[in-house]
Amino acid sequence: MMTADVLVVDADGAERAALGRSLRAAGCRVSAVDSAEAALYEQAQRAVDVVVTAIELGGMDGIELCRVLALQSPVALVVVDRRRSGSSAVEALDAGADDVIGPDQIDELAARVKALVRRRRGSLRPRRRVRLGDLVAEWTPTGRLAAVDERYALSPAEGTLLEVLVERPGCVVPVEVLRRRLRDRHGPASAEALETTLLRLGDRLVEAGATRALQHIPDSGWLLAS
Repeated sequence: MMTADVLVVDADGAERAALGRSLRAAGCRVSAVDSAEAALYEQAQRAVDVVVTAIELGGMDGIELCRVLALQSPVALVVVDRRRSGSSAVEALDAGADDVIGPDQIDELAARVKALVRRRRGSLRPRRRVRLGDLVAEWTPTGRLAAVDERYALSPAEGTLLEVLVERPGCVVPVEVLRRRLRDRHGPASAEALETTLLRLGDRLVEAGATRALQHIPDSGWLLAS
């Protein structure tokens, strides 16, 4: 089952809680903040799949938040327009929002969020195969990334981490994002186990001739050079 990691941004505590309940009931992982500034900090610390934001916030508004996030990351953006203003919806979409919903569409929010995540994850893997030096990997029918050539066989954990990195080529992926995907697929993993798996993956890529494909960015995360 696909799980979406969602950050809710709303200055109104009651509305923020209602959005969170709707998303959690559909199986989404939800965190919530009350300002655009807090949302930017959270997204910098750990990349989420979707940001759901109200327009009216205390400082920077939701439309400006979309504009900033659209420039900084590939996160999907949903704007909740409680004013139901056509001009606000157009402004939000122009700022980079992927979807705009009204207050009477909250029941649809989780379905829309999951549809966005499916499209985003799918668009990041337009071909069935990925080539890194001589290592060729493809998505299996179960949605896992596996090496085609047995010379560069990947363990299930290595394949999972490579999948996350391939989804975000050229972007620094925070350690916590990698660890979360590893935990979701294979159970709890210590920081040491995560690092060991990443180093083994790096060795596989070096063996395949992709010497600088996997890069460690100290105090930030890991990067798959695009």
